[in-house]
Amino acid sequence: MFLSLEESKSAAWVHVLASRRHLVKITALLIATIFALPLWIFSSDLSYTNQRITAPKFKPETSSSSNASTSTYTYDAETPQFTGLTSQVADFWSRLSNELYKAQPKGDEIVSPRPLNPEQFNPHGSKAQIDIDVLKLPTEQFESLKQTHHDYVQSLRYLAPDLPFVRDTRGVVITASGANFGIAVTAVLMLRHVGSKLPVQLFLDSASEYEHKLCNTSLASLDVQCLNMDDFLHVPKSANYSTPHFEKFEFKAFALIFSSFQNILFLDSDAFPIRKPDYLFDVEPYKSHGL
Repeated sequence: MFLSLEESKSAAWVHVLASRRHLVKITALLIATIFALPLWIFSSDLSYTNQRITAPKFKPETSSSSNASTSTYTYDAETPQFTGLTSQVADFWSRLSNELYKAQPKGDEIVSPRPLNPEQFNPHGSKAQIDIDVLKLPTEQFESLKQTHHDYVQSLRYLAPDLPFVRDTRGVVITASGANFGIAVTAVLMLRHVGSKLPVQLFLDSASEYEHKLCNTSLASLDVQCLNMDDFLHVPKSANYSTPHFEKFEFKAFALIFSSFQNILFLDSDAFPIRKPDYLFDVEPYKSHGL
């Protein structure tokens, strides 16, 4: 049987189209498999993670359960020596804030003459760092900055021995904004989840009375003391300067100063521990250097 030229061409096109349809179906099936497989793996991991985190509950141990098997999820912290804002802390802050204002830079505001790129200060960047002296200050202003910095450092040498704290205490310090302390709550829950028994002082930035109360009622059972940073930053009415205004990361250093713990583990509110950190106070280099 012979086919005409037109019939041969039609048959060939039908064969090509059929092959392409088959190829398209196979390709679509492979793409669907590629997308479905990660979703299935993620769903399995999420189910497992949810099972691990939500299942345990923190229950204080009692003397009657001393013979029971120890659980890594059982929370049994020692009673911390919380002090909060005391007259000693208020007095120390009054002296420290006074020294801060005395060391305030004098002269015009220091600004960069051009936009700064982090790459300019990266010693391992793509380009060699030849000149990183970006700011060109007048000699008089530069010498003034050196002198005020020197005076402030010297004042700290006299202030440091008077820093108030409760001797032989250790604990965790966390800072968070009042409106977003929920992230810090997660950090605390993870801290207890891994078995840490360290007491926690949570410093809230600009927390309302409601937020402060909510923090205390929701975390008291987990050995957490919620402290309002604003209560610590007030300066005496007799001072000739106003209460300083701090933002975001600036609160961290002052939380360390205002904490009543002698030995402190500072934990970012969005840092979730995956291992019990209590041992860090008993190993090097902390034992010999305190760091």
